Amino acid sequence: MSDLINSAGTIGLLQSMATTTRQLPGIDFFIVVGAIALAVGFVGILSIYAAVRQLRVRSELHRNGVTVEGRITGRRFDPRSKWWMVTYSYDYQGQPYSHEQAVRKKYYLALPEETAVLVHYLARDPTVARVVDPTTARIIHNPDEFWYNIAFRFYGGIGAIFVVLIIVRQVLSIF
Repeated sequence: MSDLINSAGTIGLLQSMATTTRQLPGIDFFIVVGAIALAVGFVGILSIYAAVRQLRVRSELHRNGVTVEGRITGRRFDPRSKWWMVTYSYDYQGQPYSHEQAVRKKYYLALPEETAVLVHYLARDPTVARVVDPTTARIIHNPDEFWYNIAFRFYGGIGAIFVVLIIVRQVLSIF
């Protein structure tokens, strides 16, 4: 009977020691947590930058774009991204350019190879271009691709920054 009481006392002693003794983390813990926080924060900032950059290009195409005639030179379905892709070529100041763009399926079906199309591009950078819808004369942007990228990059970046803030809060709460 005394062994049972003695073993219960030992367990109680160990439990009380485990709950009352608090060991602070070493410097290696802070280095690892700091490196993770910096990496996640950096990815978050890069993601937000990419999203804002894409919005600026889209806006600049609307304001400062130049329209020329081009030709559809290829089409394909990208099974990885699930997007319909068209490749088109156009000339600017005697220099030929070619660009691949994701479009909705309805445009993919309406734009067979060798079809003449209007292409809207930036005069300062003719490699930035989009096909123009022949029925509405509006620039074709693949909304799925556009909003997917914005949501992924912008909100992914915001999420990464929140992760950093949570890590910092947890580290500071140790003390």
